[in-house]
Amino acid sequence: HKGIDLACAEGTGILAVRGGTVLRTKRSASYGSCMELLLADGTAAVYAHLQYIYVRPGEAVEAGQTLGTAGQSGRATGAHLHLEWLCNGIRYDPAGILDFL
Repeated sequence: HKGIDLACAEGTGILAVRGGTVLRTKRSASYGSCMELLLADGTAAVYAHLQYIYVRPGEAVEAGQTLGTAGQSGRATGAHLHLEWLCNGIRYDPAGILDFL
């Protein structure tokens, strides 16, 4: 399991960890409603299991901006946010670097 699951109530606002450009939003059988945010350093943040997504591909977002709301879409047993970091196509658990963002 690459990534971190953050428990929260359904409908909780999900904020951008860093600013960047929305690369894609999609619906996946496993990740449910999810989005990928491309960051200035070429890495990307993946936000999954969302209830609603408020941003669109190509949109620039700032750190702290609300991207959508937490949900339990896709393969989820309860409301939460699944957050991953992508670097060169490899998925990483962001838990160890969140303090540096």
